[in-house]
This record gives sequence, structure tokens and C-alpha cells, in this order.
Amino acid sequence: FLGCSRGGGQAMMESQRYPEDFDGIVAGAPAFDWAGFAATGLNIVQGFYPDPEVLDKTILTRKEIQRLFEEIIEQCDDQDGLKDGILSDPAKVEFDLNAVKWLSTDQRAAISTIYNGPDNQNGKIHPGFPIGSEMEWATWLVGPNPNQPDNPSLGFFFCVGLFRNFIFNDPDWDYSDYDFSTWAQDWELAASTLSAVDTNLDEFKALGGKLILWHGWSDAALPATRTAQYFDALLERDPGIHDYARLYLIPGCGHCGGGPGISQVDWLSTIADWVENDNAPEAVIASKGARRGREGTTRPLSPYPMRTIYK
Repeated sequence: FLGCSRGGGQAMMESQRYPEDFDGIVAGAPAFDWAGFAATGLNIVQGFYPDPEVLDKTILTRKEIQRLFEEIIEQCDDQDGLKDGILSDPAKVEFDLNAVKWLSTDQRAAISTIYNGPDNQNGKIHPGFPIGSEMEWATWLVGPNPNQPDNPSLGFFFCVGLFRNFIFNDPDWDYSDYDFSTWAQDWELAASTLSAVDTNLDEFKALGGKLILWHGWSDAALPATRTAQYFDALLERDPGIHDYARLYLIPGCGHCGGGPGISQVDWLSTIADWVENDNAPEAVIASKGARRGREGTTRPLSPYPMRTIYK
């Protein structure tokens, strides 16, 4: 079973709830924690569209997003040992948003909702997006979309829609004053069906199943940080998790592909070789085809938490 985005969430649901269905599962950029994703998205909507009556303009233009991305690359690119326009591991580099002097106070506050994720009285609800995901922001997070005046971004469409229609059963629900204090209780029922966050894969393991998770670091639809967090929880529960599950985080890869990174991997052959020949994947080889006069190239992707370091 191979799936990405909602299909990646379905893949994780297969491993957790129906472990007898498939011997090999690949979950790409998985939408698996809907309560958390929706909270993160709504928090961003509140930052960029604080007035529900004004959805046709935002405080960060596409040109400014491009400029922000370029400053991030300027600050951080060589920290991974390879100056190539790609952040190999955004979680391991240091970036100071305050050093971007041209941002206004309101812009800085809105951008912080993307990077930081939402909180409530119990602490962090869900992680935000890593740096390096900016080039997908306009579509997924920031907008506006002149063709959809009531849904300025895809994140608005999904996250506000989920709260209005799945959680509160009120299409006129006002998102602007939601403070997340009752978020866990509000989402308990819906999450029990939509989400797939269980870290108990004992039955899948006992049946000989193999699981590959992968996520692009530059994904602005679903944060790769949450997938890494889930794998950390798997590893904590079962230190032998690498015997039957691997995670690959792909530098510069957008949502389910694309982006500036080198991200094309033959996941079908990889999972089939592991299941059928017991060849567990180590550093899988990602590729990017030739384009616009540039030669094609390849790059190894190490299984998390290992990292590929360039000298």
C-alpha cells in the first residue's frame, strides 16, 4: 500500500488498525493527526486573517515570501556543509526571524504562527512548520486566492471547514476568537475516526509487516516536524523499531513532491525489496531529472534519526 497526504494517513491507519491487510506500507507526507493539523492551520488563519469579514487581502505578499525564503537560505544554507540552496535538516540549523529587518511587527507576528504552532493552557498543541517551507506558503497558508474569496488559502478551506462542519456543526462559526482551551475535548470524537496517531504497531510487527514513512522538509501543507515527532514516539516505545519501520525526511521536498530538493524515490521497489527479499533500506537514493539545461542529479537520504552530513 502506497499513499501520500490523506493517502499517507490512510497508510498509517492500515498499519495501526488493519495490520493484516498489507505486508508493506509506504506513508508519504501523511495526514494522520487531524486534530493537531487543524489546530495549527486555524492558528495560522487567525494570524493572517484576524477579521473574518476581510478575506481578500493578507499582510504578506508573494514577493515578500520569496524575499523571506532567500534570506533564510542566505542565513542558513551553509550550516549543513553544502551551499546548494537546500536546507538538509531545517531542525538542526539556526535562524533568527528578528534579523529580517524589513518585516513589520504584524508580519513578524503572523509568520511566527507558522513556525511556532498553537499553544493552550496545557502547553504546545502541535508543532509548526520548519523553515524552508516558504515557497508553498502562498497556496497552502497565506493566500489570498482571488478565485475563492471565501477560502483565501487551502489551509483556511481545510482547517476552518473542519472546525465549522466536523466539530461545531455550525457553518457560520466565528474562528477569530477561538482560544484552543477546549481543543482536546472539542476534537475527541472526530479525532477518534479521522486520526491515526497510535504508536502500538505490535500486531503489524508480529505479522512481519514493513512500514516506510517519508515527508518533505519543505512541505507547507503538513509539517514534517509532526511526522518526525510520531517516529520519535515509535522509537521510544520500541527501540527496535528500525527492524520494521523507517522514516526518511527529504530536504527541499514540497507536499508529496516538487520543491527545490532532490526528492524522487522509487518507494515501490524499496518496500517490495524489503518485504520480499528482506533487504532493509538504508540510505535510499533520491533523484531529480535534468531540466532547463541542468543535468540530473542524485542524493542519498538517510533513515531518521541519522543525517547525511556534507564536508
